[in-house]
Amino acid sequence: MVGISVIDLSIRPELSKYQDDYVRYHVEKVRDYIGERKRIIFFSFCSLDGDIHTINLIMNELTEQEKKRVRICEYEGDLKAFLKVYKSCGLIIGSRLHSILIAIANNQNFIPVSYSKKLDNLLKQMDKNIEILKIDGTMCQFIGKEKIYNMNKCDFNSELQFQKLDQYVEGVLKR
Repeated sequence: MVGISVIDLSIRPELSKYQDDYVRYHVEKVRDYIGERKRIIFFSFCSLDGDIHTINLIMNELTEQEKKRVRICEYEGDLKAFLKVYKSCGLIIGSRLHSILIAIANNQNFIPVSYSKKLDNLLKQMDKNIEILKIDGTMCQFIGKEKIYNMNKCDFNSELQFQKLDQYVEGVLKR
């Protein structure tokens, strides 16, 4: 199984111009993996940040046959259930920092698709030679050329990452 974590670029002024390319990139990746007879799981870490909106944009581009091999898993507070599904994926394609942190913590293969210096800096500290796919107008040129990484088991606590995510969501809701 391939897990995919996306973000909503339309709410980020500096990235919104790349939304179409970002969606197209993910549609092509989904189709590539379906062609390899793999199942796809889209993970929504934060519906408040528009993850589901982007997932729906991608799903709208897929055929009905393709959609049969895709499912959506939303984090809705049940940490154990979410992580159980997440850990079942042999590969994570992640744009969210937490998606990559949890993949590293679980010794999962991953492809980073970065929009932030936080993710870039974290990965560069772990491996200065890592090649990070940037969200920009050129990302579709790299379909099929991305490198798959595995940082081996690092000392991360994935449950702690979700506690921080819960604190963030609670803060947003109180605004």
